[in-house]
Amino acid sequence: MYQTPYTLLNFNCPNYLKQDIDQICKFRRISRTALINTFFEKVVEEWKPRLIAKAQNQSTLPSKVKPHSLNWFVVSPNALTTDYGEPLVALSDEQNND
Repeated sequence: MYQTPYTLLNFNCPNYLKQDIDQICKFRRISRTALINTFFEKVVEEWKPRLIAKAQNQSTLPSKVKPHSLNWFVVSPNALTTDYGEPLVALSDEQNND
């Protein structure tokens, strides 16, 4: 039997979200890993074609025009917060022109 290679991801999750995830998992009788991986797969399915299209569009730009890449940076946790008061720490300097 073929097993998909995998990597352990560790990340912080707000307690309220973990509790909600646990309730959903208990109701659906699936593991947290299965639920989170399903969510990740849906997000990747949605965004991967957009990223590929953007990369193809940037490769057709004239050579003097420099396409900006996805540059990520970390800011102070006090700088920005979500609607739930949680810090936003990973930001992109790219503007969304959709």
